[in-house]
Amino acid sequence: EVRNILADIGLTPQNREEKFEVTECINEMTQKIGCEEFTFEPFLELLKEVRERVRQVQNEKSWRLFHEADVKGNDSLEIADVMTLLETKLGLFLRSAEESSEALNVLTQCDSEAKGALNLEEFQLFVQKVRAKLLTLRRREEVSVAKKFQLEPEIVSEFRSSLPFLWKVFERYSFGKPDQGLRKEDLLPFMVDIGTAPPNTEEMQCLPLLDIIKEFAGQYTKFPDVLELVQKARVAIRASLEEDLTASFRHYDRDGSGELSFQEIYGILEEFGMLPRTKVEQHE
Repeated sequence: EVRNILADIGLTPQNREEKFEVTECINEMTQKIGCEEFTFEPFLELLKEVRERVRQVQNEKSWRLFHEADVKGNDSLEIADVMTLLETKLGLFLRSAEESSEALNVLTQCDSEAKGALNLEEFQLFVQKVRAKLLTLRRREEVSVAKKFQLEPEIVSEFRSSLPFLWKVFERYSFGKPDQGLRKEDLLPFMVDIGTAPPNTEEMQCLPLLDIIKEFAGQYTKFPDVLELVQKARVAIRASLEEDLTASFRHYDRDGSGELSFQEIYGILEEFGMLPRTKVEQHE
């Protein structure tokens, strides 16, 4: 429930460092009050601490990104550079006209002197505010979709952050008739579009998906039932890949320890041409 509230107010942790800090805050407060249920005052204290620690993590990353992007040494970033960082480095892709509008509004507020550029302090403030705004908007969309279709908690838990995206793709494949549902023949292309099925539907990986569609789908399948099909498809794909993944793991586990050492992981990255080439990539 605490994590749900954090999500509602835009404090969902977005990376490993933030997740660690949020978990630490919750554990520390749990130990302090001696139980795992929070009354109002301890909850407010927890909320304040989470907000501060997440802010510190964000500021450290913002500081690094700012100085990497400030190649001219002007101690400021132009608006275009800020928006590029928002999507390429902060992972906050603007998904709609509403999100773009809100991001520009926050940007205008942070550009206190209306100079068309942000200094470091303004940039850090922008990152905090725009992230909270976008995450809050997306959370509202998630809740709206979940309530509209009265989705089961298990389905909401599995697809939470993807619900708005899945609904938009569903609408597109329903060809103007979302209440009717998706035609049986459109379910596999739908799964390709959402990344569940491979682009080449002739691949062996698609066979379990076709079996699921054949067994569970009707002539038309409505949104909640489509989500259940996707859930079944994910399970089937994981099962079909398990044998191959186990064989690959054993291949790269040269010493047979049952664990991949850093050296073995390094070898995997080298084999697939994924070794970091710059300090920025090494850090990431």
